[in-house]
Amino acid sequence: MRTAFLEANAFFPALLVIGARQVGKTTFLRNNAEPERHFVSLDPLDVRMQAKEDPRLFLANNPPPVIIDEIPYAPELLPYIKQIIDEVRNQDPERAQGLFWLTGSRQFGVMKGVSESLAGRIGIFNLYGLSAAEIGGCDRGAFLPDKEPGGPIDPVSPREFFVRLWRGSFPELVTSNQPEKYWV
Repeated sequence: MRTAFLEANAFFPALLVIGARQVGKTTFLRNNAEPERHFVSLDPLDVRMQAKEDPRLFLANNPPPVIIDEIPYAPELLPYIKQIIDEVRNQDPERAQGLFWLTGSRQFGVMKGVSESLAGRIGIFNLYGLSAAEIGGCDRGAFLPDKEPGGPIDPVSPREFFVRLWRGSFPELVTSNQPEKYWV
């Protein structure tokens, strides 16, 4: 996903990463951000209220390139983001790529607002939990319809299978150092 994301960043003014909570959206963006890209989370109530009540001031305080975490908390920002994108495109089209990186967990609400406000200006990426191959430590690369997957996943014991099943596919749980006694 990283390669596709960075290629899209060179084309779209905004990118949105959506997925379940705790799947690694913010971590993914932070790990791929350039040093000059600012990060702001809408989780803190005071930050969220500023974004909702005064979107212009919020965006002036957090200019691009910026990561805005949890955009569904302040959909009021979307028309102002659109305005900034259009202004940058009109002034210097070469500079209009990769201005905003957004995250969201509530897919339906985000998609509705994005499709209305940022149509043609945003690339959308779904981030899912880790695959069985990733959990098993098998570095096979992405499965693409025109590419043969790189071989079978190593078999695991029934106990390990149920531990993996119980932990699920969220990165923090998969990489947890908690003893198995807490999981099974």
